Amino acid sequence: MCEPIDLAFRIGKQLAQDVTWVDAEHLINAWGGPCAIKGIMSPADGVHAFDHGATAVIAAYNYIKKS
Repeated sequence: MCEPIDLAFRIGKQLAQDVTWVDAEHLINAWGGPCAIKGIMSPADGVHAFDHGATAVIAAYNYIKKS
């Protein structure tokens, strides 16, 4: 059985690190329903999310703490 940190590392290695706003828009359009984007780091990112079809955003905790 994997340790929790090892499991998180393995899952993280499988996720794309270079997702663009265009990629997000394609996923949102393919989904066809409401879509929230999590981990928004700035107000400008929030605007980009809505411009590309997101119906909601969830700000990153680190951003909220620094504001």
